[in-house]
Amino acid sequence: MQWKVRRTIASSLHRLAEMLGSRVTEVDLLPVFTEMLSDVDEVRTALVQHAADFVLVCNTNTNTNNNDNNINNSSDNVYSAVIMAEPLREFTRFM
Repeated sequence: MQWKVRRTIASSLHRLAEMLGSRVTEVDLLPVFTEMLSDVDEVRTALVQHAADFVLVCNTNTNTNNNDNNINNSSDNVYSAVIMAEPLREFTRFM
């Protein structure tokens, strides 16, 4: 699949999660979300712009520790870190 198609899916993944609910999101979409964190910058950028919305759909008891390595890898890129900062601000409202 070409990166432009993956970018489109990444920018809409949170909407799919909202429609499908937390159970399906955790089982079927969370692995896709995790894999996209390792994709090209354009896909990651589209993904993290709506990451807060996506995570809100997941139950709070979902184990996301497996995502830590992917997030750390993408934050090595300064551009990705800046893009990720804005949606991550939304996460702090719920902590």
